[in-house]
Amino acid sequence: MRTAQLLLTAAAIGAAAITLTACGSQAAPATTMASDTTHTYTVGHDIKAGTYVANQPLGKDFRCMWVVKSPEGLELGSDVTKDSHLAKRVLVLSDGQEVITGGCGTWTLT
Repeated sequence: MRTAQLLLTAAAIGAAAITLTACGSQAAPATTMASDTTHTYTVGHDIKAGTYVANQPLGKDFRCMWVVKSPEGLELGSDVTKDSHLAKRVLVLSDGQEVITGGCGTWTLT
């Protein structure tokens, strides 16, 4: 949790000071990834690590694309799937990896 303090001095009121404290915490990583359009996710920050399955049925009007990169930016794997309604798309992701995906429907942690 991060705490930030802001000190405001109101010159018109003399030497009065107002202290505001804002507390907040980062949201927990998600267990789904939207890929209706192209999105980028960082595993462990945006999404939880684990095995994800995409739900978009593919056909002549659909194309599923994904790229997984290491924390150092090296491409670990990628694919474009089109015209295969029988293909099951599965990604196994670890903390620190980056995922770029589009057209796959919703990826869900299993």
